[in-house]
Amino acid sequence: MLKIFLKFISFIVIFPLVGFVIYRQLEGEGFFQLKKIEIAIRAADNSPMATPPYVTPLIEKISDQLTNLKGTSIIKLNMQKISQNLFSMNWIQHVQLVREWPSTLRVEIVPQEIKFLYMNKKGQLFPVMADGKLSEPIAPALAPDVAVLQGEIFSDDLSLRSKVITMLEEIPDKGPFSPQNISEVKYESKDGFWVSLIKTGIQVKMGEDQFVIKGARVNQVLEYLNTNEFKARVIDATLSQKVLVRLRKGP
Repeated sequence: MLKIFLKFISFIVIFPLVGFVIYRQLEGEGFFQLKKIEIAIRAADNSPMATPPYVTPLIEKISDQLTNLKGTSIIKLNMQKISQNLFSMNWIQHVQLVREWPSTLRVEIVPQEIKFLYMNKKGQLFPVMADGKLSEPIAPALAPDVAVLQGEIFSDDLSLRSKVITMLEEIPDKGPFSPQNISEVKYESKDGFWVSLIKTGIQVKMGEDQFVIKGARVNQVLEYLNTNEFKARVIDATLSQKVLVRLRKGP
């Protein structure tokens, strides 16, 4: 019985000690030094997704920032600090860091959805994320096909940008007055929001509230106009019981 006990004690003492010695030797030889950083873009459901064009330069920027970690033991990486630094970037919705032994750090990023773009006086395009915050400007060639906000008032007013998000979410998701058919959104203190349509250039006056009802009415009016081949110039959806349509006088 004593022999068994001594063997057991030897096992629980010697085995960890041997493991520690091997670890220290490998650590000293740089076996666990970070050599490779992999960055992967994933969808919100954690499935793989194609990298949106606007994300490519942002990934390159992250890669450059993380390069200075190479040579550090992946065991000693401050994962919390790295995550916090990445989360500070407005375009990132979620990030997960994974150590892949012996020398790789994998960074999995879920990008925020771009709801629309804001264009300043200089013509720079700033993505507006789902939380209404602005991300850093992107090249026009990399911009997604979404509506553009026009007007300096949107630059510093988060609540106003958030209201545009609400409007685009509450109007019909299909039909002639759906978000994909909107090219520009403007705001006037007197009239509220004005929306421009892509194909026709029709200006739609939406006001500042009741977007569900107004959106449905405008959608029906546009379907009627399309069916009967009428060409409208302005649609006023702010009236309480009806929608006012001003037709184009010329061809």
